Amino acid sequence: MQFHKVAIKNYLFVLLFILFQFLTSCKNTKYQNAMEYSRETIAAKKVEINQEYQKIQLSLIFDSSDLSVHEYPASVGLITFYDSARQKIKEDKVLQIEIKIKDINNENTYLYAVDQIELYKNILEKAGTITEFFINQNTIQLENYVDKNQISVDDLNGLFDYSQLLQKEARVENYSVDGFLILPDNQKMQVKISLIQPNFDNKLTIQFDLKNGLMTYLGVNDDL
Repeated sequence: MQFHKVAIKNYLFVLLFILFQFLTSCKNTKYQNAMEYSRETIAAKKVEINQEYQKIQLSLIFDSSDLSVHEYPASVGLITFYDSARQKIKEDKVLQIEIKIKDINNENTYLYAVDQIELYKNILEKAGTITEFFINQNTIQLENYVDKNQISVDDLNGLFDYSQLLQKEARVENYSVDGFLILPDNQKMQVKISLIQPNFDNKLTIQFDLKNGLMTYLGVNDDL
């Protein structure tokens, strides 16, 4: 009789385990398209997902060691995943998304609060607008996006002189956003932009104050 009770308990445990695995699998499956979109966008070899209570961990795995800064592709993976699965994330009441970037040498994880992602997206849009102003030497328009306590008019004029030089040497045809990172004090966001030019590889680094959304720094090929 005692053996019968133990057998029933073990059977119930197995059933509960199978049910848990099934529910977890269903949750992961509904994010499949968003996972694949993120993987393809940053050219990762493999993508995995793990969902805990109000938290999603997305792992993006590379078979090379070409990544110099993991946080930039992590941020792109975050935005593409969020945009593709926004409604499902809301339905699951997800509060945090953790992006893990793993290559053959290193592994890093970055935790993002879901309620901050729209702010990050807004700043990315500003970075694109600022890049266009920079390319076209539009000083007047750009001043509206600048924290004047951090960047002076003379600083802006110097940047535009450099932009004219870039355009003269090799005209900028377009640009692409490489991603962003949150600086250690958590009060600033840094966006990296690649300028698309024939036979040239120039990059902009644009920093923003997260509190007021204004630009506090713009550099060219500064290795930040």
